[in-house]
Amino acid sequence: LNKLCIILITHKIEEAKRLLSDTDIPVYNISNRLKYCSPYYFSNTFKKITGMSPVQYRKNTTQEMQ
Repeated sequence: LNKLCIILITHKIEEAKRLLSDTDIPVYNISNRLKYCSPYYFSNTFKKITGMSPVQYRKNTTQEMQ
């Protein structure tokens, strides 16, 4: 991947993290909002970068806030 692609993917994942931790927007809608071609592709990309699925990430950040 070229540098621009890496920057764009990183930005999208950071925005996804924010949406997952600060809102109740379903993962499907987050993937659409961030212009991923499918929720499956979004979830795979998110997991590759963060080490956990979007659902796991949301669960962990929700538990930390309580």
